[in-house]
Amino acid sequence: MSPKRGGGGVPRKFVLKLRNSVTHLNLHNQSLDHLNSNPPMTLLDTLNQDLKTAMKSGDDAGKRALRGVKSSISVAQKNQDDQPLTDDQIIAVLRKEAKQRQDSIEAFRQGGRMDLVAGEQEELAVIERYLPTQMDKETIRQHAQAVISEVGASSPRDMGRVMGVLMPRLKGQADGRLVNEVVRQLLAE
Repeated sequence: MSPKRGGGGVPRKFVLKLRNSVTHLNLHNQSLDHLNSNPPMTLLDTLNQDLKTAMKSGDDAGKRALRGVKSSISVAQKNQDDQPLTDDQIIAVLRKEAKQRQDSIEAFRQGGRMDLVAGEQEELAVIERYLPTQMDKETIRQHAQAVISEVGASSPRDMGRVMGVLMPRLKGQADGRLVNEVVRQLLAE
């Protein structure tokens, strides 16, 4: 007795086995489709890519700045039990790095070290490319006036109340020193 044939001279048992294998592969491929789609690049991916580009092109300021930022990100990540940082947390690290560069520039200027000022300014320019744009003084003034009238502030003694409401609204969008300066001016009028 010959085995049942599944058409074309191929044993039926083999055809069924092949059909099951193909079905299994199709299901497996469907379950992996999410891996083939390109997720949007995170800020960390962008920093890594730009560091590679800076290394290939010989951009010394870019290499120094991005290596420093990546080091700070690693420290922040270790402080969070090695959990990956969100883009907002990376922006906070970038702000901290930018502030350090600004403080260094100021200190080097006071010390008369213009050679070091130039290097810090180059690194600051690299870091600022990744930060969201900051509000200008006039925009901050408009927000501050709105909060002053909202809380009913009338004198410099109300500075704490105004800043307590204003800073959470402007978080990440304006420099705290500039906000403080604008509020002081408005309350002194």
